[in-house]
Amino acid sequence: MKKNFEILIIIVVLCLSCNFGTDVAGTSEQGNARVTATVYSSDGTPASGATVRVRREDYTKNAVFHKVLATGYLNLNTDQDGKFSIESLDTGSFLIEVTDRSKEALLTRYTNTGSNGSEVILEPDTLRPFASISGKVDYSSIDERKFAQVVGLERFTEVDVDGFFSFSDLPAGTFTVKVVSIDPQVSPIVHEDVVALSGQVTQIAYQGWFYSRPVFLNTTSTGAAVFDNVYNFPVLIRLNSNNFALVRQRQTKKICVLSNRMRTQFRCHLK
Repeated sequence: MKKNFEILIIIVVLCLSCNFGTDVAGTSEQGNARVTATVYSSDGTPASGATVRVRREDYTKNAVFHKVLATGYLNLNTDQDGKFSIESLDTGSFLIEVTDRSKEALLTRYTNTGSNGSEVILEPDTLRPFASISGKVDYSSIDERKFAQVVGLERFTEVDVDGFFSFSDLPAGTFTVKVVSIDPQVSPIVHEDVVALSGQVTQIAYQGWFYSRPVFLNTTSTGAAVFDNVYNFPVLIRLNSNNFALVRQRQTKKICVLSNRMRTQFRCHLK
């Protein structure tokens, strides 16, 4: 009876220490590797208790309404020394995200080529401030609901009634962002090579326009040095072939639109 009790305890502990889907942790016969790493917080201390998410490179968090079982994922945590071990990682390309779930994260891309039973020790790394991605799409929330996904990460958010979406807790990296409809027959909008920088907000080009580009006005002491509120003051933005694609601009009748991160739109005139 005592032996049965001990076995039950071991099984429960193993099940609670990690959470995994199919096609990530395989069997010892599939050329799997043991991957270990040590992670530190930005203050230099071990990142103990941090969440480690392992996702296949093409993984997307599925919408519940599509009723598709998510596969290709593994969740675990770092120990008190900031270390984690993936005991049996399947072959393929993966994104390993480590986050403290409050302000810092990091991302490692790793490809297991299938060296059976090998042990891989990744270089120690340090968590960095979250990166953010925001964007806007054209659609009617009455006709259809849309959702934004970050490929390879556990990120999924609904586009709001004005067409805006954002992710504010990302690790720095280069990603593919998809905007999908509640209707699986509608083709997704795909933004590739979106670069998210630590501590900064990356704005995706406005979908629905042939050409769009975020414009940043430096009002600090290193730029225009504007320290008070300024109203109805004209700002000249010069566009040329080096900073904006002007070839088709003359062929379209669309007017220009300027808006800030708070979604306030400003009047503008294109000459």
